[in-house]
Amino acid sequence: MTKEFEDRGNTYTIHESKDIGEVRVADEVVAIIAGLAATEVDGVESMAGNITNELVSKLGMKN
Repeated sequence: MTKEFEDRGNTYTIHESKDIGEVRVADEVVAIIAGLAATEVDGVESMAGNITNELVSKLGMKN
């Protein structure tokens, strides 16, 4: 199974050898996931603090 990674500006596409579809992930989604993951690490949460919480609240997500 081969995988290709293609950067199309603000989205990323991963292609596999099987022809079952395509998944695209926007930069904003990766940033949100990284921010949420950072809040799970002791010490990092206090550094990110309000920025991550503000972003999550703007997107309507609940903690």
